[in-house]
Amino acid sequence: MNRKRSIYGWIKKRFAVFCLNWFISLLQKQKIGQISFLFSCFCFLQLWADFLYFNQCFIFSLMLVIDRIKSEVSQYVALQSKTGVFLSAFGKDGKLLLSHGVVRTNRTLEMILQSFYTAFLQKIEAQVATVILDIVQDVRLQNDPNVLVKLPLDQYWLFLVQDEWLKSWVLLPNTKGIDSPQQAFSAIKQKYNLGSQVSVYIFTTKKVEISF
Repeated sequence: MNRKRSIYGWIKKRFAVFCLNWFISLLQKQKIGQISFLFSCFCFLQLWADFLYFNQCFIFSLMLVIDRIKSEVSQYVALQSKTGVFLSAFGKDGKLLLSHGVVRTNRTLEMILQSFYTAFLQKIEAQVATVILDIVQDVRLQNDPNVLVKLPLDQYWLFLVQDEWLKSWVLLPNTKGIDSPQQAFSAIKQKYNLGSQVSVYIFTTKKVEISF
């Protein structure tokens, strides 16, 4: 925003100097009618430029959040990669405002971020103080009970799939009240009324935190 404001200020100053020089030139030639007309045009253009500037600032502020999100994420992973991502937005008091994500996708990361912003984040943007993005990494099927019971839930996400991907549920690391994989599976199955035929995927994420 500051950069855009400075560019606008520079253009405005250059235009004012140009008009002033032209005004002096006409004054020297005593073309009073042209001077009056030029001055009126200058006042109108000045008002119109201010109107456009404030509208552009408003639009720019709306685009600034998603542009910054994409810029920050691109430092860790290519925006054209087809990888999952989870977006969480928090208010100034630390309260969770929204959380949306996808584990597997055939869309690019840039498209997913844009759709999340347009559908969810843009509506509450004025309230957002922090955005945390978890970029999905290393998704793998893990149905071995011996491995799952030893899984560190502070590091791994659990992704449960049923009915050939028609139903799915995600459990975040460090979920309050969940201390073991057994407890996690039991809670999820009970909450969502799942049967015994469930495929379990585990994955990690690259966390990107952005403050506004």
